[in-house]
Amino acid sequence: MNGVLGLIFITYYKQMNIEQLKTQSLIPYEFNNKIHSEEQIDRIANSITEFWFTQPIVVDKDNVVIIWHWRLLAAKKLWMEEVP
Repeated sequence: MNGVLGLIFITYYKQMNIEQLKTQSLIPYEFNNKIHSEEQIDRIANSITEFWFTQPIVVDKDNVVIIWHWRLLAAKKLWMEEVP
Protein backbone atom coordinates (compact mmCIF):
# COMPACT_ATOMS: atom_id res chain seq x y z
CA MET A 1 0.00 0.00 0.00
CA ASN A 2 1.47 3.36 -0.94
CA GLY A 3 1.67 6.21 1.57
CA VAL A 4 -1.35 8.18 0.38
CA LEU A 5 -3.56 5.10 0.11
CA GLY A 6 -2.38 4.02 3.56
CA LEU A 7 -3.44 7.37 5.01
CA ILE A 8 -6.83 7.11 3.33
CA PHE A 9 -7.27 3.60 4.73
CA ILE A 10 -6.32 4.70 8.25
CA THR A 11 -8.60 7.73 8.00
CA TYR A 12 -11.60 5.64 6.96
CA TYR A 13 -10.81 2.64 9.14
CA LYS A 14 -12.94 3.85 12.03
CA GLN A 15 -15.81 4.59 9.65
CA MET A 16 -15.91 1.21 7.94
CA ASN A 17 -19.03 -0.90 7.81
CA ILE A 18 -19.14 -4.49 6.66
CA GLU A 19 -21.89 -4.96 4.10
CA GLN A 20 -22.75 -7.54 1.47
CA LEU A 21 -22.22 -5.98 -1.97
CA LYS A 22 -22.94 -7.31 -5.43
CA THR A 23 -19.73 -8.53 -7.06
CA GLN A 24 -20.74 -6.90 -10.33
CA SER A 25 -21.02 -3.49 -8.60
CA LEU A 26 -17.38 -3.53 -7.46
CA ILE A 27 -14.85 -1.70 -9.62
CA PRO A 28 -11.20 -2.79 -9.60
CA TYR A 29 -8.79 0.08 -8.85
CA GLU A 30 -7.38 1.04 -12.24
CA PHE A 31 -3.83 1.54 -10.95
CA ASN A 32 -3.62 -1.76 -9.06
CA ASN A 33 -0.24 -3.14 -10.12
CA LYS A 34 -0.50 -6.58 -8.53
CA ILE A 35 -1.04 -9.45 -10.91
CA HIS A 36 -2.13 -12.83 -9.58
CA SER A 37 -1.74 -16.13 -11.39
CA GLU A 38 -4.66 -18.50 -11.93
CA GLU A 39 -3.04 -20.81 -9.37
CA GLN A 40 -3.12 -18.04 -6.75
CA ILE A 41 -6.74 -17.19 -7.58
CA ASP A 42 -7.64 -20.91 -7.30
CA ARG A 43 -5.98 -21.12 -3.87
CA ILE A 44 -7.90 -18.08 -2.64
CA ALA A 45 -11.14 -19.52 -4.07
CA ASN A 46 -10.48 -22.78 -2.20
CA SER A 47 -9.82 -20.81 0.99
CA ILE A 48 -13.07 -18.86 0.59
CA THR A 49 -14.94 -22.13 0.05
CA GLU A 50 -13.42 -23.68 3.17
CA PHE A 51 -13.22 -20.73 5.57
CA TRP A 52 -15.41 -18.03 3.95
CA PHE A 53 -13.99 -14.49 4.08
CA THR A 54 -11.67 -13.91 7.03
CA GLN A 55 -11.41 -10.26 5.95
CA PRO A 56 -13.85 -8.30 3.78
CA ILE A 57 -12.95 -6.68 0.49
CA VAL A 58 -12.30 -2.99 1.20
CA VAL A 59 -13.92 -0.48 -1.17
CA ASP A 60 -14.27 3.28 -1.20
CA LYS A 61 -17.54 5.24 -1.33
CA ASP A 62 -17.72 4.68 -5.11
CA ASN A 63 -17.29 0.87 -4.79
CA VAL A 64 -13.73 1.00 -6.12
CA VAL A 65 -11.72 -1.87 -4.64
CA ILE A 66 -8.91 -0.57 -2.45
CA ILE A 67 -7.66 -3.82 -0.90
CA TRP A 68 -8.10 -7.52 -1.74
CA HIS A 69 -8.56 -7.43 -5.50
CA TRP A 70 -7.66 -11.12 -5.75
CA ARG A 71 -10.50 -12.03 -3.37
CA LEU A 72 -12.92 -10.36 -5.73
CA LEU A 73 -11.44 -12.35 -8.63
CA ALA A 74 -11.78 -15.56 -6.62
CA ALA A 75 -15.38 -14.72 -5.66
CA LYS A 76 -16.25 -14.15 -9.32
CA LYS A 77 -14.61 -17.46 -10.19
CA LEU A 78 -16.90 -19.09 -7.60
CA TRP A 79 -19.92 -17.37 -9.21
CA MET A 80 -20.64 -15.52 -5.96
CA GLU A 81 -23.26 -12.82 -6.42
CA GLU A 82 -22.35 -10.94 -3.22
CA VAL A 83 -19.24 -10.52 -1.08
CA PRO A 84 -18.52 -8.86 2.28
